[in-house]
Amino acid sequence: MRAFNPAGSPTRFADLPSAWTSLDPALDTSSPTIANNQAGDDTWRSANTSVYDMDFADTGGAQLQGFQVLAATGSGGTGAVTGWVDVSTALGGTSYSEDWALPQSAWDALSEGVTGYISVKVFDTVLNSSEAVDAFYVLKDTTPPSASLAYAAPDSWVSEYPGTVPAGFFSDQTSKLARVQYSASLDRLSANANVIGWTDIGAAAGSAVYSAPFDYNFAQLTNGVSNYFSVRAVDAAGNTTVLIDTFTIKKSMLGPVVTITSPSAIYLSTLTAVAGSVVETASHPVIGTEISVLDSGAGRYWDGSGFTAPTRVWHAAAGTHTFTLALALPLIDGRQYELVARSSDTAGYSSAYSTAAFTYDTGVPLAAVTAPADGSDAYSPAAVSGTAADAVSGVGSVEISLRAASDG
Repeated sequence: MRAFNPAGSPTRFADLPSAWTSLDPALDTSSPTIANNQAGDDTWRSANTSVYDMDFADTGGAQLQGFQVLAATGSGGTGAVTGWVDVSTALGGTSYSEDWALPQSAWDALSEGVTGYISVKVFDTVLNSSEAVDAFYVLKDTTPPSASLAYAAPDSWVSEYPGTVPAGFFSDQTSKLARVQYSASLDRLSANANVIGWTDIGAAAGSAVYSAPFDYNFAQLTNGVSNYFSVRAVDAAGNTTVLIDTFTIKKSMLGPVVTITSPSAIYLSTLTAVAGSVVETASHPVIGTEISVLDSGAGRYWDGSGFTAPTRVWHAAAGTHTFTLALALPLIDGRQYELVARSSDTAGYSSAYSTAAFTYDTGVPLAAVTAPADGSDAYSPAAVSGTAADAVSGVGSVEISLRAASDG
C-alpha cells in the first residue's frame, strides 16, 4: 500500500497484514445454469409418484435459492394450467443434483389425456434466474377403464366344461388398455384368485377398445364347491377396474353319498341283510348300490357261494335312495367281517365307500356261582358271587334270579 500527497507524489509501498473479505452478492450478475438430464416422461401416470432429473448450478457467488415449475397443455408455455409454482425455496450452495417430484398442486392441475409440458425456472439469492421452457412432459391418466361382461353361467352343478365364456367389452380411451384378465376364487367377493390366478384374455395391450371370448381350465376348478370368477381391466397408467364374482361355476364330480345303516353293531350273532341309504349329488339321479363282503381273517371276498375270491366282488342291492341286500353267508364264530357299499349315478360317478365291520359271535357266555356254594346251608347270605366269561365279544352283563328249591 502507498499514499499520495496533494501534489501527487507517492510514498513508498508498505506491506499490510492479510485480511479476509466477503463477496457482496449484489456484485453477482450471472444467472444460474440448468442441466436438463430429463427426457419426456412417456410412461402414463395415475399418481404423482415420478421424480425428475434436472440439475442446477450457480458460480457467480450469490448461491442457489430455489426453483419453480410451470405446467401447460401446449408447448412454449401456452395453455398454462398453473403459474410458477415453488418446488423449493431453500436450496443453498452452488449446485443441486437431487431428483425431485412435481408439487402436488401442479400435478393436480394437469389435464388427463393430453401432454402436460413442464417448464422450469431456477434463481439465485439475488434473483438472477434461468428458464428451461418445455423441459419435459408428463402423461396423466387417473380414470379407470370401463369393463362389462354378460354371461349367464349354468345355475345347476356341472360335471363337465360348460363352454366358452362369451366376449366382454373393455375400453380405455386415454392411456389405452394394458391387459384384460380373469381369475377364479373359492371365497365370495374376494377376487383373491386362489383357484385360478389372474390370466390374460388374449392380447389387449395398446387397444382403446377390446372384446374377446375366453376359455378356462375346468380341471383347475375346485370340486364340490362354487368357483367365483372375476374379470379385470388394467390400463397403461395402472388404473384398474375389477368385476368381482361376475359369474359362478359350481363344479361337482362327486358321486352320491351312501351310508350303511344296518348292521350297526360291532358284534352280531345273526346277519340276514344289509341295508342303507343314498343321497344324490348335484341332482344326478342314483343308479344303484353294490355291496361286497370281506372275511378279514381269511382275506377273501364273498363270491356268491363262498369266501374264495382274492379281490373284491360286488353284489347288486335292491333300491336306489334306500337299498337292501339279502345275505345267507357261511359265517364263522369269532371271525371278523367287513361290509362295503358303493353307489353310482347317471353322470358316471361313484361314491366314496361306506364301511361296516363286525365280529360274528354265536357262542354263549359261561357263568358260575361260587358263593354260596352249591348245596350248602346259608342263613340270609349277604351276597352272591361268581364268574362269567365270553371268548369273543366279552360279557355284557350278569343277571341273577333266586328260586325256592322246595316248591319251585
